[in-house]
Amino acid sequence: MFKDILNGAEVETALDKLWVEIESRSEAVSRSDPSTWDNGWQTNGWGHDDFLWYVRAIPNVRKVWEQLHDTEDVIVSFDGANIQRPWGLNPEWRGGAGTLHYDRRNREGTPDGYIQGFVNLRPTSAETGGNYVVPRSHLHYDELEEWKKSVPEDQRDNLSFYKIVAEQRPEIFAEVINAHVEPGDVFLWTDQTLHQACPGRGVGPTEPEVSRAAVYVTMSPIEKATPEVLEERRLCVELNTGNGHTAHHPMSVRGRNWPPEDQEPPETPYPIERLSEAQRLLVDGGGGK
Repeated sequence: MFKDILNGAEVETALDKLWVEIESRSEAVSRSDPSTWDNGWQTNGWGHDDFLWYVRAIPNVRKVWEQLHDTEDVIVSFDGANIQRPWGLNPEWRGGAGTLHYDRRNREGTPDGYIQGFVNLRPTSAETGGNYVVPRSHLHYDELEEWKKSVPEDQRDNLSFYKIVAEQRPEIFAEVINAHVEPGDVFLWTDQTLHQACPGRGVGPTEPEVSRAAVYVTMSPIEKATPEVLEERRLCVELNTGNGHTAHHPMSVRGRNWPPEDQEPPETPYPIERLSEAQRLLVDGGGGK
């Protein structure tokens, strides 16, 4: 974990931009009135907006991955964010649990090796929910992948398979972390690390503000991306299309036909000209200008 990567002013600016985005998706939602937060609340399907791009391009956020990869030439994932409402005010807002998983792509010809995670904007606790991470599970990646091939097909889904692993190899899960992260922190793991989102516990938070706001980010050295992938990334921005926890992989790794045929214009276009110079560098190194 990298502490205090964002300062207090940057956290507040990010939250303000988040709420501009939330309120723009439904005129019936008002930040100042939690009783309206059921009126067309939408926080899914993100890839490109002023909120996400502001966080991605904060200089200290970029520096985290520059240091990790030992290069200033990096490109960023077009990912989304995990936004949760204070479910102590409404139990129906309590988020559901994810399932343990890796984010390894294993695409022939394209290297993996992502260091991924999130930029945190709200304090996390047992009540808010957050992330479970299994330390050192990356050391068992190859073993578990081979093991999964040996179990019956109807037990190869993540929920069923990792129940088997927990029963037969409990030591792998002996030190599971429920990450406690403060506003401005960046929490990271590798793409071979088991992790999952977890819901809140207890009575639930009641502060009239989003109870969780985490922007998912990964960055790759631009040298890992082919010219074709860099062109895809430019089109992703124009079509307001996300690519998940990937930066240098082609869109086909997401199970999509690419380039899209007969693509309808996006409901909320995001012209690439809207990006600042610093943001554009994270798309393709500025090479498409």
